[in-house]
Amino acid sequence: MEIIAPKKKSLLKKIAQKYDLELILAFGSQIGGKARQDSDLDIAVLPGRSKDFNLDKYSSLISDLSEVFSGKEIDLSFINKANPLLLKRVCDNALLLSGTLEKFIEVRLRAFKYFQDYLPYFKLEEMGVRRYLKQLSYGHR
Repeated sequence: MEIIAPKKKSLLKKIAQKYDLELILAFGSQIGGKARQDSDLDIAVLPGRSKDFNLDKYSSLISDLSEVFSGKEIDLSFINKANPLLLKRVCDNALLLSGTLEKFIEVRLRAFKYFQDYLPYFKLEEMGVRRYLKQLSYGHR
């Protein structure tokens, strides 16, 4: 992903104001340097006070973001609705596009705590999957 030019930063700030977004983050393969030519751009947003996004508002936000990034396909996630795995993935390699560094740090800390709270359940799930796969492999001998 290219370094965000001042003009794009300005457009992203206007989008954040228009849709009442506290944060706009880019993450995923475009940021991690593993993007292919056809890779979409993963964007995560944190809504401000108005957390309601109907289909029209959601579509309009994606369209506005796509215009900023030269028509790139946008995969949009909402930080306030993300599960612990997605939130960890977002925060592990996110690029702050709009919003304050303080809010970004707050979200990263919350994501870390949320993920840590769920670790025991992830381990239980992993054990269950391994047990199931083991049973399947015995059935095919």
